[in-house]
Amino acid sequence: MKAIKNKIIPCLISLLPFLVLFFITKAWFPEAYLLKWMVHHYYLGLWLIAASTSFFHKGLAYVISFVNFAAVILGQVIGDRIRAYNISTITPDMDAGKTAMLHGHPGFEIWLMTLVLTVAIFLIAGKVKHHIDLKKRYKTD
Repeated sequence: MKAIKNKIIPCLISLLPFLVLFFITKAWFPEAYLLKWMVHHYYLGLWLIAASTSFFHKGLAYVISFVNFAAVILGQVIGDRIRAYNISTITPDMDAGKTAMLHGHPGFEIWLMTLVLTVAIFLIAGKVKHHIDLKKRYKTD
């Protein structure tokens, strides 16, 4: 029973940020671009990846879950600011393609880069730590 409990609790913890983000989106920000996009696309299945990863590597599951939460907020806020600035630079003599490009919201790209880079750094740091631990263990003087 304790073994099952030790697997279920990390799984629930890794799902918590997705639930909080879902309810925040539905309650207060139903029209925010990136938040709405994430809900519409079921968070790209990241909740499922985080939950299943928690059974064999809870640290990675926590990083995916909590960094996703931060990356979505970061992507939304920075994306809104970049979009507002880009729209303010539109002039009447710009062609339609350039105007449409400047109306784009870069939140998705910011979210993706933040998530991928942070998970990569976490995985690389884990490998480096493992390598250092092995060197210490088998160090010969």
